[in-house]
Amino acid sequence: VRLQQIPGNSGRGICVGGGGTAAFRLSTDWQLVGDVNGCKLLHLRTNLSGDSLTFMIGPRRVWNSDKRWHQYVQVLAGGRKMTWEEIDPVKKAQVEAQAAQNGRSLGFKDHYLYTHVTEATGLAITAAAGVDLRVNSAIGIRVGEFGYTNSWHSRFDGIDYSHSVELTS
Repeated sequence: VRLQQIPGNSGRGICVGGGGTAAFRLSTDWQLVGDVNGCKLLHLRTNLSGDSLTFMIGPRRVWNSDKRWHQYVQVLAGGRKMTWEEIDPVKKAQVEAQAAQNGRSLGFKDHYLYTHVTEATGLAITAAAGVDLRVNSAIGIRVGEFGYTNSWHSRFDGIDYSHSVELTS
């Protein structure tokens, strides 16, 4: 579970989701990490939804890697894609009425007729520290991670999504 808080005056800066991490051991204390995660933006205005997707790679320094519990710090770089989808309720009602006249209900192929999608992708970096519980030599459980991400992409709906503080478990 990943919880992101976008700092600022707006209460619409919470993003909840999940992700996956793969780490390749370079030495006893160093790993190369690949991380992909996504989350859904909460508390947006009516008829608006949004999400964030990050994809990163970089080094991780691990302490006590041979023990059941180990700590780490990492710095990852990659990208962040923000997506917002706004539904036009008037257009949706029109499309729905037309579909009903033709004896059918709205389907996935009708969705683009009443929605507008906005996307922004940019470079992103993150710094984080955490603790993992080693299950075996190939699998670990993320007990907790605290990090900060900075990304370079445009603002949307008056909110600057370029900075986020993240808590992962």
